[in-house]
Amino acid sequence: MGKKKQFYEDYDALFIKPKLTAKKEKPSVISLWKQVNKAPVVSAKQQAQKPSTKNNSAKKRQHQKKKKSWDFLWPAGIFLAIIAFAIYGNSDSSDSSDDYGDDYESEYVDVRPLQEAGIKRTGSIDVSQPLVATLDDKIVYFNKGYKIEIKGDVDVEQQKDELSVLPTNKDYPSTTSIASLTFYSGRDYLRSVSMGMSGNLIVSLSDYIKTSKGDDIFTKAYPQESVEGVQTGYVVKYEKESDYIYLTIQRYFIFSDGTGVWLDTYSTSTKETELKPTDSFKGIKKAYSEDFEFLEENFLLTKDSEEAK
Repeated sequence: MGKKKQFYEDYDALFIKPKLTAKKEKPSVISLWKQVNKAPVVSAKQQAQKPSTKNNSAKKRQHQKKKKSWDFLWPAGIFLAIIAFAIYGNSDSSDSSDDYGDDYESEYVDVRPLQEAGIKRTGSIDVSQPLVATLDDKIVYFNKGYKIEIKGDVDVEQQKDELSVLPTNKDYPSTTSIASLTFYSGRDYLRSVSMGMSGNLIVSLSDYIKTSKGDDIFTKAYPQESVEGVQTGYVVKYEKESDYIYLTIQRYFIFSDGTGVWLDTYSTSTKETELKPTDSFKGIKKAYSEDFEFLEENFLLTKDSEEAK
C-alpha cells in the first residue's frame, strides 16, 4: 500500500508547474551604494559552523574594527576630493579671469578726446549751481544764460521730467538725456539726433578703442571757435569694418564751469570715404559735408536775453 501511494505522489509531481521566479530589476546606483556600505548578514547556520574560540572572536573584532575604519575613511576621502576639486577649479577660473581681464585691457584703450585736445574749463565750479535745462517746443533753455534753438522739420521727445546735472571735476560725472530728435524732409525720415548734458563734459565724451585695428578706428576732437563765450567743436568717431564705414559725429557746447551739452548723430552720407587719424578737420568736413552742415544749420546756440535780465 505504501509503495502504491508513493507511486501516485511521484506521478502527480510530473504535472505540477514549477513556480515562476520574479524578474530581477536592474540595481540602481543608490541600491548598490547601500549594498556596499551595509553590514554583512550572517545566517544562523554560518554562525553554528564557526568555532566559538577566543582567537576567532579577537580576529572578528579586529576585522570589524578595520571595516569601521574603512567605512569612515571612504566617505571622508570622497568629501576631501570634492573640496580639493572645488579649490583647484576656483583657482583655475580665477587665473583665467585675470588673464582675460589683462587681455581685455591690453586690447582696448579708453580715449577721452576732449582731454587729449587740451580742452579745459574756463571758470570755477559752484556745486550749488547745477546746470538746468528747460524744453519749450523746439527751444532748449539753460540757466547759464544760453539757449539752443532746434530748426527744421523735427519731432522733439523730452526724455525726463527734470533735466539737471551738478558740476564736478570728477572722472565720472552725472549725465542725463535731454531729448530724442527725429528729423524729416517732406515728412520722409531724414535722421535721428540725441541731445544730452553732463556735469563734466570734458571727461564724459569718451570711447573704447580696439588697438589692434590700427588706423581703421579712431575717436578725435576738433575744437572750433567759441560761440558767445561757450567752447564748441566736434568729436568724430570713425571705424572701418570690412567694406563698411561707421561714422558718428558729436557736436559739443561747454560752459565755463565744465558742464555742457552734446549732440550725437550717425552719418547718413551715401558716399563713404575712408578716413585716417592724421586727416585734417578740413578734409574730414569736406568728405562728410552733408552731416556737418546739418549740425551747424539745425542747432543755433545764442544768449538768452530773458535769462540775462
